[in-house]
Amino acid sequence: MNFVFLQFKQDREGAEEYYSRAILADPNDGDVLSQYGKLVWEVHHDQERASSYFERAVQASPEDRYVQKIQNVMIFLKAL
Repeated sequence: MNFVFLQFKQDREGAEEYYSRAILADPNDGDVLSQYGKLVWEVHHDQERASSYFERAVQASPEDRYVQKIQNVMIFLKAL
C-alpha cells in the first residue's frame, strides 16, 4: 500500500478517491485506514480527521507492526 501512496502523491484527488473506495470495500483494513490517515495529515494537516483514521486502523489491526507505529504517531498528534 505504501507504493500506492507514493504513486498518488502528486495526484491528491486521485489518492483520496482510491483510499475512499478501498475503505468502502473493506472498512476494517488497518493498512488502508492508516495510509489514508497519513494522506489526510500530509495533504490537509487535519489532525482530528487523521487521528480518527489512525484510531480505526489500530482497532482494526492491533497486531500489525505498521499500525502499531501509527499508534505512536497518534499519541504525538494528540500532544500537539
